[in-house]
Amino acid sequence: MDQFYSYFNIALGIIMILIGLKVYVPKFKSEEKKNQFYKLQYFYLLGGIAMALWGFFKVLLA
Repeated sequence: MDQFYSYFNIALGIIMILIGLKVYVPKFKSEEKKNQFYKLQYFYLLGGIAMALWGFFKVLLA
């Protein structure tokens, strides 16, 4: 079961990296949500990198 969370972290981290790099941009219903998304862009990028690396380390060490 612990191995599942490692792969889940890798997948979620990659998705967050794609969002942070604006490769994937979701559709927004309001301008306020769009502005909030662009404010948090670097959070998604750094958080995604950290989460993906954590998943890779857990897979390598298991």
